[in-house]
Amino acid sequence: MAHAAARCPSGRGSGDGETGKPRKVALITGITGQDGSYLAEFLLEKGYEVHGIVRRSSSFNTGRIEHLYKNPQAHIEGNMKLHYGDLTDSTCLVKIINEVKPTEIYNLGAQSHVKISFDLAEYTADVDGVGTLRLLDAVKTCGLIGSVRFYQASTSELYGKVQETPQKETTPFYPRSPYGAAKLYAYWIVVNFREAYNLFAVNGILFNHESPRRGANFVTRKISRSVAKIYLGQLECFSLGNLDAKRDWGHAKDYVEAMWLMLQTDANQSQRLSAWVPPSRPATTARFAAAGEEPGSAHFPFVQVASDQFWKSRCFNHRFTFLEIMSLRQLKLWGFQMIFLIKNGLSL
Repeated sequence: MAHAAARCPSGRGSGDGETGKPRKVALITGITGQDGSYLAEFLLEKGYEVHGIVRRSSSFNTGRIEHLYKNPQAHIEGNMKLHYGDLTDSTCLVKIINEVKPTEIYNLGAQSHVKISFDLAEYTADVDGVGTLRLLDAVKTCGLIGSVRFYQASTSELYGKVQETPQKETTPFYPRSPYGAAKLYAYWIVVNFREAYNLFAVNGILFNHESPRRGANFVTRKISRSVAKIYLGQLECFSLGNLDAKRDWGHAKDYVEAMWLMLQTDANQSQRLSAWVPPSRPATTARFAAAGEEPGSAHFPFVQVASDQFWKSRCFNHRFTFLEIMSLRQLKLWGFQMIFLIKNGLSL
């Protein structure tokens, strides 16, 4: 799977066939995930040559991008290629970057589940934090500082114990999980490389975004899958933690376009991205779950709050994360194309 597609016969950077401009080449870590798969689709439509890094274990979990590989055009023109690699292995990262010579790098690979980060704290730090350093250092080692634009997928988990609501551009970071702490290191090492080496490198601080490709262990998919099982008579109820936790919600397709736009602008700076659920306000976990209630019923008690023991295992789950200012919208570069409705989200 990892080497199924051939390289472009005419070579990298041979032009797009229409304008004669050098062809852009993107390298995506985490290409088999929700955001990576949508980003690959988006860039292929833009005429990019797309390369993705997949772990050996991920070769069995490529469902989100298989439709791209089944596209005959992708094989004939060599628009997409996967490479075995890992953010914990600096040698393979140098080898891949030296071979691909990307013009844009999107670092979306991560251990991104907050709860799991407490169980795998050291691994999360190694992949999410030091892995970002390895990737940046590989760019420098390959002598591509002046030719690569680097996007780092950051997270609203940086705010953790929020210092103000809603969050602003100036809100201090206060991560409350190993995942948030690892991403905080990644955030600052990106800033460091930008300032120390003049690398075009940006952090995109993304708030919650969903789609049918969202991982099954995240709350939106947990709700949608559980509701489906209840309707099928396979489940009576399911447990959630803090029903009052409030988040911004958006669609992943909008967010990957914003990632791309951040690398097209001249503003070499980090951006914070947020989305909302109509009518222009964030939604609680309870509101999302309630959207699955049986139509016409006054009450459908299928959600129960987790026990104290279960809730304590989540440690410090923060209640309110939503953003007041959206930098790209202020720059008039980006607006939402897809309205994320909760009931539609239950088709996840």
